[in-house]
Amino acid sequence: MIDTVDLTSYQPGYDDYCEQIEKENRVPYSDYEKLENKISIYENFTEDLENVFEESTNDLEKLKYVQALLEDLKGDLEC
Repeated sequence: MIDTVDLTSYQPGYDDYCEQIEKENRVPYSDYEKLENKISIYENFTEDLENVFEESTNDLEKLKYVQALLEDLKGDLEC
């Protein structure tokens, strides 16, 4: 048995319309690369932050380290 397509609901030009919308909504690779870089920066920051709280140092030292991490994060995001 052969599968059939409902030809009564087909609208001429619909495929071209879909292709045009897809082309217009593409993100430039440089923007994608910037986003991936930011995600990597945040992932590294959260990993470092988790490591700070696993250390067996006093709270003041932990706060100083977190402050340094935040300053590094700001610097990394400005680039």
